This record gives sequence, C-alpha cells and structure tokens, in this order.
Amino acid sequence: MSSRDILKLKSFLLNLTFKLKYTYGRFLVYMTMFPAFALFTAFAFIPMVYSFIGSFQATEGVFYWYKYFFSNFRLIRDLIFTIIVGFASATISFFISIPAALMLRRNFRGKTLIQAILMFPLVVPELIAGYSIWLTLMPRGVLYSLINYAIPWISLPRLPDEIKLIIACTWKYFPIMTLLTAAGWESIDPDLEAAARTVGASPITTFFKITLPLLIPSLISGYVLVVLRAAGQFSITLVIGGARLTTIPIDVWYQYNLMNLNLAYTLSVILTSVMVTLVIIFTRILRRLYHGP
Repeated sequence: MSSRDILKLKSFLLNLTFKLKYTYGRFLVYMTMFPAFALFTAFAFIPMVYSFIGSFQATEGVFYWYKYFFSNFRLIRDLIFTIIVGFASATISFFISIPAALMLRRNFRGKTLIQAILMFPLVVPELIAGYSIWLTLMPRGVLYSLINYAIPWISLPRLPDEIKLIIACTWKYFPIMTLLTAAGWESIDPDLEAAARTVGASPITTFFKITLPLLIPSLISGYVLVVLRAAGQFSITLVIGGARLTTIPIDVWYQYNLMNLNLAYTLSVILTSVMVTLVIIFTRILRRLYHGP
C-alpha cells in the first residue's frame, strides 16, 4: 500500500469517526430531551390543542364563546383581577427578594435557619398556604388576636379577600424570585463592587450603578415566574375567597362542574394566551438586556 493510499485511508477513518461522534452526540441529546418532550406533548400540548378546538365548537357560531366572554363584564373583571394578582404579588416579591438575597449572600451565625425559613413557603402546598393565611388574617385570627392583646385600644379593620389573596400569593411564591436573585448575585464578580468602592463610590451608589444592573436579568426571570404562578394558582383563591372571590382558574373549575365545557375551554385558551404573551414580552426584554436592542 502506497503512502497516498494510507493517507486516504486515514482521512476516511477520521471523517467516519467525526460523523459517528456527531451523529451519536446528537442522538444522546435527542434521547435526553425525549422524556421532557413526551411529558410536554401528553400533558400540555395535547390538552391545549383540545381546548383550543373545543373553544370554537358552538351551534350559535364559531366565535360564539369568545363573543360571550368579551360581552360578559364579570368574566372580563375576573381576567383583570387575575392579572392584577399576578403582577401585584410579583411586584411585592421584587422588593422583598433583593434584601433577602443580600442577606443570604452574607455569612453569619444562623444563616442556615434563616434560609430554611425563607424557603419554607416553597414546600408548603398551595391549599395549606391559603388556609394558613386565612387563619392568620381572619378577623379573630392569629394576627388580629396578637395585636389586640398587645395594643387593646387599636381596632384593626377587616382586610378584603383580594388583599388576603395577594398576601398569600406573595408569601407562597416570593422565594422563587429570592432564589433567582441570590443566584444572580453569586455570579457577580466581587471585584467589580470592590473597584467601585476604591474610587470613592458609596455602598448605595455601588448597588444602583453596578450591582442592580447586573441583577436585572435574574430579577426579570423571577418576576415572570411569580406572575405566572400567582395568576395561575387555584387552591389559594378557593380557600381564601370561596365563592366570593373568583379568578379565571376558579371560573374554569366552575364551568367544568356545570358541564359547560366549551366555555371552560375558552377561558383556558384566553388565560393561556395572556400568559404566553407576557412570557414573550419579558423574554424579549431579558434578551435585550443580555444582547442589546
């Protein structure tokens, strides 16, 4: 065999090895993603398609249920209130997560206990979270009893159920934003903050000029997640408000119980569309923060 044939054989073997590695590597990626894709298809995509088709099935016309929704003031009010709950909970969580993440960044005695307390709402089921807040904030609940015992001359007004719901959703979901903010804070190079301090910047100036801009992507990610979780929750609203307090998830549940499935499908599609739109908007904002406009 000549040297030219040997070189051709080596080149062929190298190309074959590269192609096998490339194909095998892609196969591993596909196999790794297959369980998640299968679960998404079975429990998310197919139900969404089924709901979308069902929302257009009506003897009165294809868009009957959508016309019914936009002509029904109560349902529009419930959609607006659902969005308000999501954004209010996320906004309050935004202001709580920054000092909480700063505290978790430092090393001090009892940090493990404080961290466990802050993360405790994540492991509490939504039903228990709603019941706990209801027991705490009811007129003769824990908080009112403690305040009346300590300051008997003060009579606290009764909190509306809407405020209780926002408080419960904030307590339940603010650890999500805290964890993301803490993770973003850990990724910041301490030398950047130290360099700002060495040129005379105060801690407040360093935070707003250096730290906060670097935390914005983590804060936006946490904000989006809290909005989606708070707007889509069901059990907390049911426990706190019952029939007096309705959001779109509660309306969907009511319509299913009444066997008005087409309206339930329509409400599901509308809420999902609103949530997807919010995700797209915040994703674009996040992408611009990373890569610029």
